[in-house]
Amino acid sequence: MTSDNSELAVKFLALIEQGRPESPTLVQSETASNWESTAREVIDIIQETRPDLWNGDCLKSGQYPSHSEADFALVGRIVREALRQGVSTNFLLSFTKHVFRQSALFRPEKWQTVITQTIPKIIRSELENNPQSSEKIHTDGKPNRSASKDFFDDLVLSESHVAGMHDAKFIVPNLIVQSHLVAIAAPANSGKTALLIHFSAEIAQAGYKLYYVNCDASPSDLKRHFAHAKQNKYQLIAPDAIQGKSPNDVILKFRDYQQGLDDLSNIVIILDTLKKFVDVIEKRAARELYSLLRALTVRGCTVVLLGHTNKHPGRDGQLVFEGTGDLRNDVDELFYLDAEKDESKSLLRLTTRPDKVRADIKPRSFVIHLPDRTVEELDKPLRILRGPEAEILDLATEGIWQGNTSQKDLVAYILDRAVSGVGQKKIKSTLSWHAHERNRITVRKAGRAKDLVYGLTEDESAQKAAQDEAARKSPF
Repeated sequence: MTSDNSELAVKFLALIEQGRPESPTLVQSETASNWESTAREVIDIIQETRPDLWNGDCLKSGQYPSHSEADFALVGRIVREALRQGVSTNFLLSFTKHVFRQSALFRPEKWQTVITQTIPKIIRSELENNPQSSEKIHTDGKPNRSASKDFFDDLVLSESHVAGMHDAKFIVPNLIVQSHLVAIAAPANSGKTALLIHFSAEIAQAGYKLYYVNCDASPSDLKRHFAHAKQNKYQLIAPDAIQGKSPNDVILKFRDYQQGLDDLSNIVIILDTLKKFVDVIEKRAARELYSLLRALTVRGCTVVLLGHTNKHPGRDGQLVFEGTGDLRNDVDELFYLDAEKDESKSLLRLTTRPDKVRADIKPRSFVIHLPDRTVEELDKPLRILRGPEAEILDLATEGIWQGNTSQKDLVAYILDRAVSGVGQKKIKSTLSWHAHERNRITVRKAGRAKDLVYGLTEDESAQKAAQDEAARKSPF
């Protein structure tokens, strides 16, 4: 054995006796002296910039509500500084353990939690958001290479996944899960802002610190929103209304949050609307924003994105979110708001339609009263009509108003005018459903109880009469 190798072995054994190194490969690949020198450099920097965190004084001052949150902050400092100092991602886990053990926050009784949860969680987040680090590592510090025999290991649904769906903590039932990235997509003027403002009061009353970032409102709407925020004790952020500020300033604040690594589990952020913060169809920019927001949720923050849908529906007639596929891939939940406007009653009915979920979520339906934008929830989910069904209902009410009340005549009337290519079976099933679930048409049996006769409800008849009167008086 050469003198150099002997010296390395002695240093390695000395480090083991001190309980510092967590991986022999770290010392075997990089000399103990270099590793210890880098560790000393990282410690010196932290002691200089955050002595209270390194020495544990932050717990006495009450800066962190719990010891675990202080652990979280210190680990983040160590990981970021280690990356700046050039520590290989293969050894980042071991290096972070080694440095953390030397701090005043080290607790033997909590060490297993720190090395199996806190450190791996922060390392993953930092590597995902550090453009200079392309390697991903497992929690054992080894490169992420899947063996062929474990081809689908990362995709197999396990009991822990299912348990997590049921154990998810809802901030808003069946809509917003704590520490999740949530996207809600809907066409313009379909009630998404009114609905989220309504829920803002509930979120704040539940004790969360809510920041509603509204970049899609007129001055009059902002005044009304500000009054609601003040009354319900949450923060309204409107950068466009402040001279010299823009949505980009909000993004900079997010980056500050990302760097701080404080516990954000009590914070909820609503971004209204998404396209004000990024060009949603520019893949790289969108991916960077979603990655940044994901880093916040890793630290416990809950983020809700309000977005638009494309002008034209998909092949199935359903709404399609505006933007690249990264949106659906990167969020935890994606909801659509299916809405229909009732002109006669000046209200908007809408139903949440979960498209992608990581929790046990069911649809909810609401009515938004348009004059004052108050929101009330319906007792049961309401199926909102789109495409052929909406066309059938509109044609049915028009046909009935013109005297086509028998099922035979009404079906023929609709078939003659429908442009969606529906058949008799679809028309009959839709009419039957409307008569029981909607307050627009009625149905009764006639003769030998085989023939069906359709009519209009009083409200629908009144609306048709008003439309005819307006058309008669119109000079055009």
